[in-house]
Amino acid sequence: MASPLRKRIKQWLTLRIGLPLGYALFRLIRLTWRHRRIEQAEPFILGPGGPKLCAVAFFHGDLLYIAHEMCWHRPRLRGNVYLMASRSRDGEIIARLVEWIGGKTVRGSSSRGGGQALLEMVNSLGPHDYAAIAVDGPRGPRHEAKEGILLLAKRTGLPVVPMAGGAARKWIARSWDRLEIPRPFSRTTMLFGQPLDVPAGANAQTVAALREELERRLRALKEEADAGCRL
Repeated sequence: MASPLRKRIKQWLTLRIGLPLGYALFRLIRLTWRHRRIEQAEPFILGPGGPKLCAVAFFHGDLLYIAHEMCWHRPRLRGNVYLMASRSRDGEIIARLVEWIGGKTVRGSSSRGGGQALLEMVNSLGPHDYAAIAVDGPRGPRHEAKEGILLLAKRTGLPVVPMAGGAARKWIARSWDRLEIPRPFSRTTMLFGQPLDVPAGANAQTVAALREELERRLRALKEEADAGCRL
């Protein structure tokens, strides 16, 4: 059997059988997590006055934490959550997962169709919608933020809110992003940091400085989330 054919069969099995089974397992396991959610700018995203719209920045390995957040709070959101997914096979898996949860995706990345995808996301966002971007995707380097979400914030005026998750007991995938999969009945922590504003007139130097600050905040949040879920 030719290698390209084996690859297509493997992809078909993953999308048609493996992904639905994995999604069902995720929906079941997440109900067992002992979850703690902390907003350092409380109540910024989900407060008594209703959601305050923002662009959520997270590291690729924390994808399942934000998927859990979307599942848990989706009924309270008046708008949609748009997540950027790459045009790769992994991006197709992410897109289907997000759409099953009830969110929407824009296909593109920093390396493949990023500018077009960013423009599409800007044009798609309504007055009650959120944006969510894995800032170190689609292929890393791991935990190194890129500027895409800051350019989106500059165009839309949305504040950038960093997010990180952690689990006391978890599986870690062997992929480049070391995707974290919290184990059943594990303690999990979701942290939302202080929002980062991007001025509409920000020049390249300002955006570069904000990128460094966003990366610093995300790394600090990740360390705090990992430590907090072990307490």
